[in-house]
Amino acid sequence: MTAVEPGRSRSVISWLALACAVSAALLIPGQPPGMHILLVTTLASIALAVSRRHELGRLDSALLTISFLLMLQFAVRTAPWVLLLDLVVASVLAVAAVFGAKSSVDVARAGEAALRGTGAGIVLTTSPAASVVRRIPDGRGPYLVRGIGIAAILLIVFGGLFISADRAFASIVRDFVLPEIDLTLIPARVFLFIVVGAAVGSLLVMARSDSPAVGPHPFGPAANGRRKLEAVEWLPGIVLLNLLFAAFVLVQHRVLFAGHTHVLRTEGLTYSEYARQGFFQLLAVAVITSGVIAAVVRLADLSDTSMRRVARWSLGLLCALTLIVLLSASVRLSLYEEAFGFTRLRLLVHATIAGLAIVFVMIFVAGAIWNGRWLTRGVFLLTGVGLVAFNLINPDLFIAQRNLERARTTGVLDTVYLAGLSEDAVPALATMSDLYPACAVVEDDNAAVWSFNLSRWEAEKLLSNLAPSGCQ
Repeated sequence: MTAVEPGRSRSVISWLALACAVSAALLIPGQPPGMHILLVTTLASIALAVSRRHELGRLDSALLTISFLLMLQFAVRTAPWVLLLDLVVASVLAVAAVFGAKSSVDVARAGEAALRGTGAGIVLTTSPAASVVRRIPDGRGPYLVRGIGIAAILLIVFGGLFISADRAFASIVRDFVLPEIDLTLIPARVFLFIVVGAAVGSLLVMARSDSPAVGPHPFGPAANGRRKLEAVEWLPGIVLLNLLFAAFVLVQHRVLFAGHTHVLRTEGLTYSEYARQGFFQLLAVAVITSGVIAAVVRLADLSDTSMRRVARWSLGLLCALTLIVLLSASVRLSLYEEAFGFTRLRLLVHATIAGLAIVFVMIFVAGAIWNGRWLTRGVFLLTGVGLVAFNLINPDLFIAQRNLERARTTGVLDTVYLAGLSEDAVPALATMSDLYPACAVVEDDNAAVWSFNLSRWEAEKLLSNLAPSGCQ
């Protein structure tokens, strides 16, 4: 592939960034999630590909691809909570890929650089307009811009006065001059132009940088020559922590094998308390264990082969015991769901437990081979792939189906909660008249063609087919 000339490359990139910001400002405000968000994402992806197409490694390219797939869900799913997760994770993966982040230190540095680069980003985004102004002959560009600004102000002021003074004139303006323009959305459009322009421009500035992040890697040498902890300083704590985890795991046989019986026989213990205890254990285990392992790897003196072997076994045992604790938390939550049904939060916690379990397996493998350089980026990849898979199961539809299956055996169904699910759940709920009346429609009269969404379209089509002939 032939290299793009630097000056020309910057021009192409800046025009793509401007197109991205303008598209976001024009298409997104006032519209539900749909194809228009994918269009904005596609423009940003093309700009990123042009900016660093010779520098991105395979893993960076994979992260950017996953980021794009997550943004694709805005044209497929409608559940706001899922789309919010997609947006956050897609943004993090894009920043990490563009910055070349290889460790947690690099991730923090990338976030800081992205924020600091917003000023340069908006300059890059608006540079095509500035270039057009500079090309106006005789240096009259600034004068023309001021003239257009003054004319616009005068038009708005006097036009507003005329519209308020005469209804017939106002009707003509509304029907023929401004038929599709909602003036109340102007602030939102300006805000989106600035935010998208600054964010995309910042990523492009980072992508064009010749100094990607190179931070300290896990299991690497000591940073800044600091004194390492001796075995007597870190090993007793790890041994005691393993004993504590082992004692907890021994108690968990009642959780793993007794199930409902344990809950019902334990005085004063409700399913709600039982599940919440497991969830807090999950958080504590994930934070404390990963923090302890990271601290030992970075701070302990493991230059001696025997000490490294001890660290491998002790930390590996800690990972294994943590996996059992995660299994316990998952079983607790499953019992809660059997008693009270599925919800978005409970499904998300299940997915989090599964993700954390895989992360600890990865930590175990990294310790076994004593190479953690791949670990941070592996977690990035896992998070992105896992969230794509989470979207593929269609969470709201999954929740509705599981609750309907449970209702067939228990006769209990929380119709109020299910009615609050998004259009994603309509295929499972459309035949339930108490949730979706026969003449119900999902159509949004304000939705434009460019905001097409597959899930919303399928829900509308399904409900229209179910509607009786008398429905309009």
